Amino acid sequence: MSATSMPDSPSAAAPVRVFVYGKTSPELDEAFATAEIPIVADVEAANYLVWNSFKNTELTQVLHPGIRWVQLPSAGINHWLDAGVLDQDRTWLSAAGAYSGPVAAHAVAGYLAAIHRLPEFGAATTWERREFRPLTLRRVAILGLGGIGLEIARQLQALGVAEVRGVVRNQREEPHTDRVTTLTDPTWVEGIDDIINVLPATAATRHIIDATVLGHLPADGIIVNVGRGEAIKDDDALAALKNGALGGMVLDVTDPEPLPDDHPYWRDDRVIITCHSANPTAMATPAFVERAVTNIERAQAGGPLLGVVDIDHGY
Repeated sequence: MSATSMPDSPSAAAPVRVFVYGKTSPELDEAFATAEIPIVADVEAANYLVWNSFKNTELTQVLHPGIRWVQLPSAGINHWLDAGVLDQDRTWLSAAGAYSGPVAAHAVAGYLAAIHRLPEFGAATTWERREFRPLTLRRVAILGLGGIGLEIARQLQALGVAEVRGVVRNQREEPHTDRVTTLTDPTWVEGIDDIINVLPATAATRHIIDATVLGHLPADGIIVNVGRGEAIKDDDALAALKNGALGGMVLDVTDPEPLPDDHPYWRDDRVIITCHSANPTAMATPAFVERAVTNIERAQAGGPLLGVVDIDHGY
């Protein structure tokens, strides 16, 4: 399913009635008041639920047959899918695409730090020159060209990367890329130096970065993961690091999370772990508020919604 979809249009007899669950914020209160969004005090009177919380068991307790739309706060849906709270009885909305700017900037910042070997310089205790190939001499594959992936591609092209290759589920043309191929095309990994993963966690993307893929990268290749931790087969990545066949990694997400303190990644100066912090609260809150308001206004008008979840595909 695409990022947008047409829901059942509300009728004059059943206007949108919104209930907000979770901690409120000045940004949310002000935005809802400015947009004159109809807020109800009792969830039983609502048909539109804004879930401003990451509690999933409570969600099942609040839902009732009259709820037609649920706005979730996260871009990914695994937290909700794994808990079994998603159903086919209503329209579920993720925040996919709402956080593209800060997450893309975080990925690019980490990528540049790894290329320039800043973690190794930072850990050094003696003067030692370290060589590196700059961005202008590197070819990057971005796995997943949703909002975040496209913004990463735009930023990298602006910085002068040698090649941006997009890797997607279904073949299509995309801006800010030199080439787009599919996950099922085994040639997607040929002739690249680095990989930036933005894919959701699905059966098809689990361990997509394994020994075979890593074997195509040069010894100074970099892996950046701002998608989901399950995309990387960690044993294979650790082996590549140990053998000098991989230059470094930038991991905002890991499997599991939190990453245990005794995990080998922590002990390797070439690995940057940023603890799922690519989307800081200062940026996430206004982005979520904007997404919630936009979708409510679209539902009121009977228009297409953003971030409609495809439960069968897992995103």
